[in-house]
Amino acid sequence: MSSSKSLHRSPLLAAASVLLGACVAPFETQSAYEEQAYLCDDPDAFDARVEECRLARSRGEPCGGVVSVRGSLQSTQIVVESEMTSSIVGLRQVDGSIWLDEIEATGPTPYFFLTLQMKSVGGVVGAAPVADDRVLAFDPAAESRADHLADERVDIALRISNGAESVDLTGGAADGTVTVTQRARGELAGRFEGSFGDPEDRAEGCFHVLGLDVRIVR
Repeated sequence: MSSSKSLHRSPLLAAASVLLGACVAPFETQSAYEEQAYLCDDPDAFDARVEECRLARSRGEPCGGVVSVRGSLQSTQIVVESEMTSSIVGLRQVDGSIWLDEIEATGPTPYFFLTLQMKSVGGVVGAAPVADDRVLAFDPAAESRADHLADERVDIALRISNGAESVDLTGGAADGTVTVTQRARGELAGRFEGSFGDPEDRAEGCFHVLGLDVRIVR
């Protein structure tokens, strides 16, 4: 998995300003967010976007899934929907079974690139998608546990980037959860809700990641 330097003191507003080349933080006007939909409230619309992504892949076009997020990040209210332009699914082989270990998916939004990262997801996977109903608790230390693929904990983060700098907002361990709804060898779907970065900043979202790069991690 790729990594990025965490610039926790670099505010989202500044990152967005650099991205747009603006002198004034673009979040002061909400026009772009007003045009964005929170797809998680409309399952049919979300599923339609995922199917469009699958069709694009069948034509040889790179589509790594769909993510939608609503809430507060760095004290800024956002609503975004994004088609992932890159996605990695990391698998781990344990005692002859293939387990889903981690995902990383990135896509554009009006003001920044959004990356969804999850580590220590767990769940045995095969080629075909299967339904899942696990609820995983946010835990930044999940990957360090001996049984981290079977303990119903997940290390989740949202990364905000503009190409020059990035901010990693880690999911807090207080009460955040990821509800997994579907998994496969190169696929993961579900919802999340909790704090990211500052405990006062809470966000929720849904995702359906389709791996463009599926690999065995060590």
